[in-house]
Amino acid sequence: MEKIFQKIILFGLVVYIISATSSTSGQAIGVIIGIIGFIPLLFIKKDEIKQVPFNLPILCFFLTLILSTILSEEPGNGLKTINSLIRRIGLYYLVIFGVKELKTLNRLIYLLIISASILAIYVFLQYSFGFSLFNITFHGEEKSIYGNRAIGEAVGMILPVALCVFIFSKSFYKRLFFGFSILTLSALLLLTTTRGAYLHVIIATIALGIIKYKKALFFIPVFIILTFLFPMTKGRIIKTLDLDYPNNAYRICMWKEGLETIKKYPLFGIGPGCFKAKFNGDVSVHCYNNLLNIAAEGGLISLFVYILLLSSIFCYLFKNLNNDPLKIGILASLIGWFFYGMVDLTYMGRLGYLFWFLVGCFVVLKRNEG
Repeated sequence: MEKIFQKIILFGLVVYIISATSSTSGQAIGVIIGIIGFIPLLFIKKDEIKQVPFNLPILCFFLTLILSTILSEEPGNGLKTINSLIRRIGLYYLVIFGVKELKTLNRLIYLLIISASILAIYVFLQYSFGFSLFNITFHGEEKSIYGNRAIGEAVGMILPVALCVFIFSKSFYKRLFFGFSILTLSALLLLTTTRGAYLHVIIATIALGIIKYKKALFFIPVFIILTFLFPMTKGRIIKTLDLDYPNNAYRICMWKEGLETIKKYPLFGIGPGCFKAKFNGDVSVHCYNNLLNIAAEGGLISLFVYILLLSSIFCYLFKNLNNDPLKIGILASLIGWFFYGMVDLTYMGRLGYLFWFLVGCFVVLKRNEG
């Protein structure tokens, strides 16, 4: 029976991976399928579950959010937010208990890169020739640009891992394939004009160069040059430096609102998912900063526990690199994720899923050493 449950988890992971860059609903469905297979393992492997890294800080983080929800004026929003976080953090456990062999893990990571590359080719054909399969389109903020912000964020997180696989692969054919994938993913990232994802890729590449492979830094000037070759991306980069540009002014406004909320609700916050209530429940409203958003909604206590959680994760990653190329790629991507989280909300949405998926992959790599 145990193998059947593991296969259900693995199937859920495959569904999630195929949807990781293209469909939020598909990601949720994949995780839910995996959780169905995982629940029986809670009883079968309860001793093994106790040994999973980061259990305690994860539990403490949820407890602070539950307390904040109880004390908030709109507990319904808090329960929805906690449910969303359970799915994202649950993905971490699905990877650990659904993937037993390194061969399987490598295939899943390759599938993640391949599915993102296929999407990149589809979007390029759609952008260039108006190609549409089953009327599926990906519109960005401007209707003339195909590829949306959510896709750009996900691709920005996958690209550093693909770059690492390309650099350290010994097979000529793998290098050829992943080199092509990097080109297609870079093109897709440019089409989405997601500035935060550009920051993510640049910082992740710098981290990769510092940690292991200095030649990876060559990718940065190439990427920057490409951004200025396209009029739409050049315009977006230039607007980043203009504080009066509406998007920038809006972010600064949300940072100020976040700080005001913390002053008013310092210990337990306004309540998970309740920051948007200040703006007539607009679901797109948040603090555009992970730490600020958690402090505003969950209070300084939740922020303290969240910082402990992130610190324990990154300490674990640095301590267990052991010169493993894939681990280095994952760490570089997560470092980029952290800095991206200074200017946007990355612990939720697609990036929240990808963060915990990659952390789970790292733990599996560590477990299978030797």
